[in-house]
Amino acid sequence: MAKHVMEMVLEYARVFAENADMGNAESDQKWLRELAKNGGQTVVNCYFTSEDQIDTLVEAGFERIALNPRTNEPVDRIKEGNPDFGIGKYLTLKRKLSDVREFKDKKTGEFINYDFGGLPKVVDLRDMNNKRFWSFAEDGPLGNGTRAMVEFDMYKGTTMRLEAVGILDHVAYEERASSGSGMFDVKEDAA
Repeated sequence: MAKHVMEMVLEYARVFAENADMGNAESDQKWLRELAKNGGQTVVNCYFTSEDQIDTLVEAGFERIALNPRTNEPVDRIKEGNPDFGIGKYLTLKRKLSDVREFKDKKTGEFINYDFGGLPKVVDLRDMNNKRFWSFAEDGPLGNGTRAMVEFDMYKGTTMRLEAVGILDHVAYEERASSGSGMFDVKEDAA
């Protein structure tokens, strides 16, 4: 397993217990039902800040092209996204909240369960002399465009797991209105 740490720009950062993707047990899509059944995941789109970062991953064995399990079509795992974020190309990094795997101990022959899941570390690095864990309640969620150091594991060139996010420059999260029509926007009466 190779660890990578890169300066990246975040989009749709759901990396806290308060905003993790918990799936939907009632969905007609199997992957959403499975996600709900297995306890959810954290997920974030991480935009590269240079082509060199992509080259580094490829040189380390990253397999950019994967087969879509639904269509069997080849897809690039590095997606084109918002051109205002980094170089406009991103990689989606996830981490299951519960990811228990069973291993056989080579010395004792006993089976051991190890949980690779859990929340990633989220650290405030805006003041390097006063590093601390990020507080969702006090500091808020991470808005699109937040700049961060992102640590992730790559296993066999295909499996990526988010480990930690270090916030360098926070962009406040802006909640979108649920109705885009404006029909339900009401001005307060001045009286």
